[in-house]
Amino acid sequence: MKKRRLHSAEMCPHLSCNSFGVVVASLLIVLGLGVPRCFAAEDPKPLSALLITGGCCHDYDEQKKILPEGISARANVEWTVVQEGGTSTQHRVSVYAKENWTEGYDVIVHNECFSDEKDAAWLERIVKPHREGVPAMVIHCAMHCYRAPNDEWFKFVGVTSHRHGSHFAHEVKNLQPEHPIMRGFPASWMTPKEELYNIAKVWPTTTPLAVSHSHETKVDETDIWINTYGKGRVFGTTIGHYNHTMEQPVYLDVVARGLLWACGKLGQDGKPLPGYGPTGQRRGEGGDRAAPQRSAASTPALLPVVEVEEDVYSYEPANNGAGPMWCGGSTCLVRVGEDVFASGLETLKDVKPLNNCRWLFFQRGPNRWEQVLADPTGRTREPSPLVGFADGRVFLSGNPTLVPLGSPGGGPAQPEILQFSARDPKAPFKRLFPEWEGDPKFTEHSYRSFAADGPNRELILFQNIGYTHAEWAFLDRAGKWAAKGQLKWPWGAEYDKPQPIRACYPNVALKDRAVHFCGVSDIVEPYEKFRSFKKQLTGRDWDYDFRRLFYAWSPDITTGKFHDWVELASRDKTCGWIFPADLWVAPDGTAHILWTERALDERLREKFFPDERQSHALNYALVREGKVVSRRALVLAEEGKSNEIVSAARFHVTPDDRLFVFCYVSGTDAAGKQVSENRLIQIQRDGTASAARSVPFKQPFTSFFTATVRAGSAPSMTLDLLGTRVGAANTISYARVRLQ
Repeated sequence: MKKRRLHSAEMCPHLSCNSFGVVVASLLIVLGLGVPRCFAAEDPKPLSALLITGGCCHDYDEQKKILPEGISARANVEWTVVQEGGTSTQHRVSVYAKENWTEGYDVIVHNECFSDEKDAAWLERIVKPHREGVPAMVIHCAMHCYRAPNDEWFKFVGVTSHRHGSHFAHEVKNLQPEHPIMRGFPASWMTPKEELYNIAKVWPTTTPLAVSHSHETKVDETDIWINTYGKGRVFGTTIGHYNHTMEQPVYLDVVARGLLWACGKLGQDGKPLPGYGPTGQRRGEGGDRAAPQRSAASTPALLPVVEVEEDVYSYEPANNGAGPMWCGGSTCLVRVGEDVFASGLETLKDVKPLNNCRWLFFQRGPNRWEQVLADPTGRTREPSPLVGFADGRVFLSGNPTLVPLGSPGGGPAQPEILQFSARDPKAPFKRLFPEWEGDPKFTEHSYRSFAADGPNRELILFQNIGYTHAEWAFLDRAGKWAAKGQLKWPWGAEYDKPQPIRACYPNVALKDRAVHFCGVSDIVEPYEKFRSFKKQLTGRDWDYDFRRLFYAWSPDITTGKFHDWVELASRDKTCGWIFPADLWVAPDGTAHILWTERALDERLREKFFPDERQSHALNYALVREGKVVSRRALVLAEEGKSNEIVSAARFHVTPDDRLFVFCYVSGTDAAGKQVSENRLIQIQRDGTASAARSVPFKQPFTSFFTATVRAGSAPSMTLDLLGTRVGAANTISYARVRLQ
């Protein structure tokens, strides 16, 4: 336990700091003899804060970092953090069992979530010090804790809440602009998508500071307030379900002021009292007037530093139409905390295609990669993508064939998901079988896409059925297959023979139960004039079309409904080529979409479109609520000019939501010099691109996965890569790049 602080009279016992002492001190100053230590002005010591956290339904592993770091960048506070209870809804934090458990602390921050801990005697141990005067700050799920029959917890926090509504971005309205906590804040500001609590009762001792309107209850719900509980001050907010909300400068400004107010260290002007202001650099921005967004101009450039560049495994071509990088819309690489996992694809000896491969599971140890497991029984055609959860679970999407060993060709398959533990990946895995709508007939040609909301511990799997639709299944945070359905393909009414337009190689993002899907057309050439001419060139009756990019979204996948398809790009008239690169959903719900695009098929130019010029582009679009709000080329190679062509690209997101594009560029520059390198481009807040920086690999990556947030990996200052490199045939390699 921390030692109690000494008062000035104890430090200077020979003088009592009363009015007589003040006179003596004044006389000593006049005589030039100095002042005893007890009269000297000393810098206040930092406030000592105890953060209690842990429990159900939230990413407390990250929030225990976000809150202390963000508040200490705004106020002179030192922290002790106690995290217990795992993800349980019922736990007794050990600190509360101690007598005088608050001794040594100036303020207690409750950010725990134990709704099923209901013992009144235990509750009394927690609230008694606060009733006697120990300041408190209560955050989000703390309002749903300790539901003893006497309602004493609700009386302490200041509001009664038993439930929350759906997740949506909501407007926070400032009710008390003259209150020190709220002074200088705008009349209102928007949260990212958040979880708004339903408030059943505001206690008489509580003063609401801000409210947000619920689309469901149709009332303004109090979401920021102050309370007086006995002799203690309490600041509370129900805002803060998601890390991206807590990272907002406006949020950190509010809670930092709330903590200072509870401790009596906030001036009437909304500024910390002398000695209690920030002592270091702030997290984010926001001064006396809070700003919901950080200015793009304020972000210093980050430089890529290559830390690791190594091979993971080698493989033999399976000659089955797939390969280790074939599931390009998903990823075979995830990071869970400090642990990095990869899945691989091994070609089975003396087994005939199509199902002549098996999955491999790897973990990177302190110095090298280790193969943890190989599929002991199954055979498959395609690679097996991965997703991960913040709680340490890693999932592998498998699609083993049901065709007997020795039978060539394809046939039925049984999709499955294997659950591993990041803490003990060699332990027996758990096998999960998605629940589908009806009895879909899956095959080895799955074209599947696997995505996860890591902080919320939810995932979704899409798997194609022929040329008509994709089946999908959604696993919720309770481990239930809570929704399932079909995503039917867009309709090609303009084709010679109208037909569904199968969308393949999709990038899929799941965030707060909103699902975003972006795929490319993948059908046999639909126009007879092009198909006939191509047959003359190739001798084949078929040639596939990859030239129309489609996007669909569902605001809430549990409804089972998607909005109409949106066509983002098309090269249909010139037989060009389009391929999805990546998709990122920003905290405000905007979908950022990246794709590569070639203007035309040069084999057909002379006959069908002789005046068209060739170009290759890396394109970028913003889509908000199903509407394209901007579209631009980040990199453009045009015929007769620079021929630097981007053939592969991925997004990378940092913890402060800075967006980067990592890409491979090849060809020749404007001077005719050969180019083959990886580059990093930052996307500014206004959508413009910064100057590209070369990433100094020994061998550049030509095709790659990343540890993407779409697969549950957290935003990071580390860029993890898995893929193929120049000069390394039939080898899958890994790199780790630090941004600094």
